[in-house]
Amino acid sequence: MTKKIDRLSLTPFSQTTFDVALISSAGGAGHKIAALAIKSAHPGDCYEINTFGTLGKIGKACTNSWDKAQKQGNVKKQIKLAKRQGFAEALFSVPIYFRICYVLLRYDIDKIIDTQAIGTLPIVRAARTVNFIYRLFRKKKVITVWKIFIELPNAKSLYYHRYIKKLSKKDKKIFKFVSISPSLKTSEEEENFWKKFCNLSLMKGEIVYADSPIRKEFLAYKDCPPKPNEVAIAINTEEELTILRSLHDELGPCIDPDSPQKLLHIPVKSDDIVMTLMLGSQVAEKATSNYVSSVLKLEEIAKTKNKKIYFFVFCNKHIPQQETLFKKVADLIKSQQCENPHIKIIPLTFQNASEIASLMYRSDIAVIRTGAQASHEAKNVVQGQILIHSEATNSSGDQMELLKGIPLWEGGNAQFLIENHQAKIVNPDILKNHLEDYLLERFDDHYLA
Repeated sequence: MTKKIDRLSLTPFSQTTFDVALISSAGGAGHKIAALAIKSAHPGDCYEINTFGTLGKIGKACTNSWDKAQKQGNVKKQIKLAKRQGFAEALFSVPIYFRICYVLLRYDIDKIIDTQAIGTLPIVRAARTVNFIYRLFRKKKVITVWKIFIELPNAKSLYYHRYIKKLSKKDKKIFKFVSISPSLKTSEEEENFWKKFCNLSLMKGEIVYADSPIRKEFLAYKDCPPKPNEVAIAINTEEELTILRSLHDELGPCIDPDSPQKLLHIPVKSDDIVMTLMLGSQVAEKATSNYVSSVLKLEEIAKTKNKKIYFFVFCNKHIPQQETLFKKVADLIKSQQCENPHIKIIPLTFQNASEIASLMYRSDIAVIRTGAQASHEAKNVVQGQILIHSEATNSSGDQMELLKGIPLWEGGNAQFLIENHQAKIVNPDILKNHLEDYLLERFDDHYLA
């Protein structure tokens, strides 16, 4: 058994018009973004369900705790919360079961598409219950459950899906687990991998390989078109524009007045260095500020080589007149940046997928946190170096030590990117040295050219 199973070129639910129950969850943004990507590709009707929403304020408190830990960069708390999955399964199982049963019957659902990890057993059992009711009334309809694995497949990233092992033989008759293929050499290795971590069989069709559900804006770069000679960023408030222009005078009136969205167009030459920092939907504020400080220390090499470095920093939403991360980063740039036209650090507020995809595609270096969607989108779009943020304070650059600062399945995603896409792990303390080596090599290449 050495021949590899072919991957599907499209997700197996994007070509028919059946009605689906689309299940996601709050807590980060990856599950919701994956669900939206599926919804945009699916021609039928979708009824959306948030698993944590089945318990109202309790569910909201759970997701707020996770988001707060991510924002603080508190890896220990994230691991502690993740290890309470058993409690969450017990707490949410009954409300999830009854909610799914109601939706399946009320909206005549054909299939369930599930992008998250909580409540696999009650979701499958709800589908089986409704199928039993249909059989009683001689209705020829069988609801199936498609679990979409939105992480990158390896041992650590499958941590959250260990409850799939508890599915019975009858459960598995209506269950499919959808993933990209793991980076293994043979089908036999893959079969053993899925058996070990999910107790599912690739050969029996319980595992389905398909493209990852990424947003359509990122698919536009699949064939590697020429890199753009400008970067367009969304401006959401007048105060944002005022602050950006106070940082960089040359950011003049480059906004198209006829566009429904205010986009600031920044010219970028082919030999300019473009770097991006995007630390998740719940941006780690302290780490973001420290990365900005590290890049500001590159002014000497940038001045010596007479090259421009653009560093785009995602800061999430900005509220005028408030001390948001966007405002804090702008103030940090003002306080530390010397008169150096070679380094342009540009903080960003909320950006649409089209702006994010274009910027990531143009990036020579992208520093990311390895959440599910960020990992998939980076591996599909980034043509330059992928650097993975770690909360570990290790300053030696030892990759195994730095990996300890990445929680659970995000650590699994990081391992996948390191093994398959030459990614490296960094933190703010070692970023400067890494970038100096990269930029010296890159600038010397330009001079030789």
